[in-house]
Amino acid sequence: MQCGVHSTQVICSICSQVIYLTPEILDDPLGTNQIAFDHAMQQMLWFSEIHKRTLKATSKATTGSADERVVTELKEILADCNRLLEELAPRYPACNPETVRYKIADITSWIGYAYEALRNNQEAIKYLEQAALRFREIGKVEEVRKCQEKIGRLQLEGQGIFDKELSRLQAERMALPKYSLQHVDVTIELSNVYKGAGDYFEVEKLLRDVEKELGQIEHIDAHGSAMPTIPGAVLNDDLTRLLQSIEANVEKYSLYIRLYSNLALVYRDSNFEEATRCFEKAKQKEEQITAYLLHCKEQMNLSDDIMNVLENTLAS
Repeated sequence: MQCGVHSTQVICSICSQVIYLTPEILDDPLGTNQIAFDHAMQQMLWFSEIHKRTLKATSKATTGSADERVVTELKEILADCNRLLEELAPRYPACNPETVRYKIADITSWIGYAYEALRNNQEAIKYLEQAALRFREIGKVEEVRKCQEKIGRLQLEGQGIFDKELSRLQAERMALPKYSLQHVDVTIELSNVYKGAGDYFEVEKLLRDVEKELGQIEHIDAHGSAMPTIPGAVLNDDLTRLLQSIEANVEKYSLYIRLYSNLALVYRDSNFEEATRCFEKAKQKEEQITAYLLHCKEQMNLSDDIMNVLENTLAS
């Protein structure tokens, strides 16, 4: 060199990494032996297309047009970006890996914002936490702070909604008579609130209470008082009472289906055998409700009006 100083290293203008000028590097300064020019161009075009798709998808999220399709599109873009990062050449990358990593973190945060727009705070927090972690890995302190602030606000909001809904359902449950279909229905709703908060221990406890409670309820009417079975009932002109009895029995079967379907979800990841048993019980109750309605339809000498009501009930 004219200045008389020999350089032993350079900084890559693409990836900003320090490259030591070894004989191998000096023999192939443009990296043509490491990656084909056409392949490098394809990767650059791929990254440009990812950028355009991201702008299009995020504009929908910011204008209040976010829906499940926007979330799906963002997840597909994120998957493409991850694949691009994996395929970049380690020595002569076609794109700056740090820029790609930033894009991955950014898209991840936008998935969180899209879920927030859909009022799914649980998924929003999950993706924002992932984004904060990725931003931290590449030293983007300000972006980490923004994600953490948003997570904090969503957690406070979620806690407020949880507390409000929990208090409402607990008060409603206390006011209802035990061993009534209304009490069972509210208890299942209460278990869903705990499920949304991730408290599966309380969910299981409540659902097992429901199972015991339903076991004590035998053919009740819409107000919770005991009713004889439909086949043994002495039919008089009180058709309203008869229909109420049918509706109550149908509701009981429906509550059983909800109970065992929810229990199957509770055990899905922790006890596969129990989850399978609960799923089978839900299917059995579906078969029983169909058989019960068919029995009401075929065995009773009911008027055409009642037959139409039963047809609609069976269809629903």
